[in-house]
Amino acid sequence: MLKLDTVAGTLLESDALYFELAAEQIPLNGAVLAWMPGFESLAAGCVVQRVRPEVVRENPEGWLLTVEAAVRMTGAALARMYLPPDIPGIENSLRRAGYQSRVEVVLASNGAPPEVDSAYRLRPVQSEEDWRLKEWVHHRCEAPDGYENPAREWTRFIRAKCATGGKESFLIERDGEVVGCVGAMCFPGVVRLKNLCVMPEFRRQGAGSQAVGLMWQRAADRDSVLGAFAVEGRGGEKLYRRRKLEAVASLVEWRKSL
Repeated sequence: MLKLDTVAGTLLESDALYFELAAEQIPLNGAVLAWMPGFESLAAGCVVQRVRPEVVRENPEGWLLTVEAAVRMTGAALARMYLPPDIPGIENSLRRAGYQSRVEVVLASNGAPPEVDSAYRLRPVQSEEDWRLKEWVHHRCEAPDGYENPAREWTRFIRAKCATGGKESFLIERDGEVVGCVGAMCFPGVVRLKNLCVMPEFRRQGAGSQAVGLMWQRAADRDSVLGAFAVEGRGGEKLYRRRKLEAVASLVEWRKSL
């Protein structure tokens, strides 16, 4: 079993790699802008990350102005960035500039996977019909990335990332009926669960919990730990904790409408 600090490091790196899938990586002043042209209206389509604290510390307000100008040049609707903790002055600069923050909790499995109801299975999204069904699920679900995203555009966005080979998508089925969808990214020793969605009519019936169990089993089959991210205090965090995933790290997202 991997040590928790190793798991946490892999999961934090997985977040940066996710945004870079199918994206242009634009070097900024002490950071990298992961930008997917054509998807600027999506929150995940343009993200500032891999920030070097030593650069930001020198001039937090100047750094922010430079970075925000680069984001505006892409036509993005939202300035969104992930920053390491403890950069003196940057939090005050961000708040004065109108940014809001939220904490994302990083969770990981510990031990053997739970039993899963045999009525449930994960169906890989591969055919055109599968992708149509995934889009239909997103029409029924709100906020697959913690943000409101048009179903058709979001499905195209995920399909582009899956086409790189760095991500997989699955439909969640119960007795052959599609009830939701979920994604995965695989790394040495860690499987990252992504964007779990259950349609409203199937919630509070165990579908989300079963999907987590199925993903945990997939991770165990690879001799890997299952990891997930969730906005602190929201339903996703509560679901993962009920499934006995444990917090191993956290990170702070800052965002501002442009």
